[in-house]
Amino acid sequence: MYPDIAETKSGPDAVKKRLAKVLPIVWEQIDNDFLKGLVKSMPQRVQAVIAAHGWNTKY
Repeated sequence: MYPDIAETKSGPDAVKKRLAKVLPIVWEQIDNDFLKGLVKSMPQRVQAVIAAHGWNTKY
């Protein structure tokens, strides 16, 4: 929604201020059913990470 944030001038503090302003707006735009779907899928996602031994590739 705000692709211009990546081009914010004046350094990290300006980016933080811009994010603090727009994140509440963006958060309100996320559909509740989408969030519920993510929560519902978490046990399966966690199990998949456990089964894959996390990000450790030496297994």
